[in-house]
Amino acid sequence: MKVGDLVKFSAPSVFNPAAARYAPTGIVVGVSDPETHPHPKRPSYTVVWHAIGDQYKRTTEWGCYLEKLA
Repeated sequence: MKVGDLVKFSAPSVFNPAAARYAPTGIVVGVSDPETHPHPKRPSYTVVWHAIGDQYKRTTEWGCYLEKLA
């Protein structure tokens, strides 16, 4: 994934309560350097989630919890 990609939160069912707090889609606005993480050595993604009106939510997620949309 890269900055500008449209994504949705996608996680195992154990995370369903958390998934309900996410907007249906978001945009990747940042990608971390994997070398800055002690473990695991993989990037994380900063996502701005769309919301109703002028409200937005910014989170940082591992790629395994994001699904890139067309």
